[in-house]
Amino acid sequence: MPEDAPSTPVKRGPGRPRKTQEEPESKKAERPSDPDDPRIGQECHPDFSGIGYDDGSTYRCENGVIVERVKL
Repeated sequence: MPEDAPSTPVKRGPGRPRKTQEEPESKKAERPSDPDDPRIGQECHPDFSGIGYDDGSTYRCENGVIVERVKL
């Protein structure tokens, strides 16, 4: 019996909005937060998400590059 029923498109009600296009990860990593900081732009291990130094400063790593200083 289900084979005999005509197929009609289902009307969609209001719901979640469509996803917006995000910038690719490579574009985000190219933008340093503070160009005067000498540590930003240096390489770090690609598996690290952050790195800390003895002076108490902490930085966020992305794709193997230090991209910004994190204020705790």
